[in-house]
Amino acid sequence: MRSPVEIDAAVGLSRYMPAAGITAAARAFEDSGVVDGITMWDQMTFFHPPSLWTAENTPMAAVMPDFDSFVDPFATLAFAASAAPSLNLSIGTDAVRRSPAELAQSMLTLSAMTTGSVTVQLGGGEIKQCKPFGWKRSQGLQRLEDMLRAVRALLEAREPIHFEGNHWTFDTATVGNAQKERSFRLWGLGGGPRLIDITTSYADGFTTAAPLVATTPTAVDRTEERVEATARRQGPRPRRLRLRAVPSVLPHP
Repeated sequence: MRSPVEIDAAVGLSRYMPAAGITAAARAFEDSGVVDGITMWDQMTFFHPPSLWTAENTPMAAVMPDFDSFVDPFATLAFAASAAPSLNLSIGTDAVRRSPAELAQSMLTLSAMTTGSVTVQLGGGEIKQCKPFGWKRSQGLQRLEDMLRAVRALLEAREPIHFEGNHWTFDTATVGNAQKERSFRLWGLGGGPRLIDITTSYADGFTTAAPLVATTPTAVDRTEERVEATARRQGPRPRRLRLRAVPSVLPHP
């Protein structure tokens, strides 16, 4: 019987790394019999100022001259799926920098490349991802609500749809029906009461990161309790709400 716990492993990161390493890692995870899927994060820049990325501060600077040369996660997952087509595919991104129609199209495209599931985890956006490139982070939670509602509507509809949201309006919109027999999962990503409320209203699951959001194991438990309590207040749900924790780890021999 399949375990109720799913394990994803990250692949890809920097454009300084050889692309062959992505497919090699994907095949190794597929062959392991332990890992269910691969996941990627939609990053534009890293957390620290570029001036701190020096050989004096980290030996990795000798291999990677900067830590801001991230790969495009959708293209990279497609590349990985060509080598390991049975793995689940998962992306963590935000609701600010992409539109519902293009996201739905990308999810349908990825679904043709795997026999596993396709999951997109959506957050409200980060200042470091938004402000330098002209996006308004202040619109993040409104856009998150739009994305969860609109992407689901596009994936479930068999006819052109109308949609009115906070920032998006559709008029007889369709992305076609190919691949719509597949199952897709839309998750909320992050933390905070408003994001949790939106997630439990419209998403299939909730993801938080440790220690970036949930700083301790106890905080993870409290976040889970908050998500479940919010869902109960909203009444019966059309689908089961699942939970995911993303730990940052430093493996060593």
